[in-house]
Amino acid sequence: MPNLRCDHRFVEQPHIKNQTKYVEYVNNTLDKKLVLLELGVGYNTPIIIRYPFEAITLKHPHATLIRVNLSDADVSESITKKSICIQEDNGNVLSDLCTLLE
Repeated sequence: MPNLRCDHRFVEQPHIKNQTKYVEYVNNTLDKKLVLLELGVGYNTPIIIRYPFEAITLKHPHATLIRVNLSDADVSESITKKSICIQEDNGNVLSDLCTLLE
């Protein structure tokens, strides 16, 4: 589990080199629809994905956040109209999506 904080270690260095590309990608979608799919991100390290996705959803004019989490599917009030919160197991949700796409 190289990207899950279980103790004082979190391996972010390999991903830092792609940060500029990621920011450019998001900025290039400001006139398009953007879906942020968040699977199972809780409060262990919320500053890595959870809070940045909420910030992007708030600021991006056409963003929708889809948050799937068994116990922490809630979003802040400021983005509730731009969010889909699914309090369910990730595996079940992905399985159901795959079934719908067949």
